[in-house]
Amino acid sequence: MVGTDPDLYTKVAEGVALTDAKTLKKVNDFLQKYPKSKEAGDEAMSYVWTDLPVKVIVKMSIDVAIDIINDISDVLSRRENLASASMRRAIFAAFTKPERRLYVGFWLIFLSFVLYFIDAAA
Repeated sequence: MVGTDPDLYTKVAEGVALTDAKTLKKVNDFLQKYPKSKEAGDEAMSYVWTDLPVKVIVKMSIDVAIDIINDISDVLSRRENLASASMRRAIFAAFTKPERRLYVGFWLIFLSFVLYFIDAAA
């Protein structure tokens, strides 16, 4: 049975070279039992946004807007310590993080409709 060999643990813990085929097979069998860890951004974009209900999309858009405002206020509060170019980069990075791009696009479309109707009403 895999995992019952106490010598395997000591070999791995001591860093002894695992060159014999039997030990390598045990280690590989043990590692096959457990799923690989996910990357940090995988769970954020693991869904298809077209399958989400409108309520969730609106909630996530509002959350992204709040996160962007928080990031920008952090940058502006540190403006004495930042150069102009790095301040612009930090503000630009707040809008272009990969998990925020879709919702920033929704906000830009919404803003363009608002400006269009304001211009049409004037």
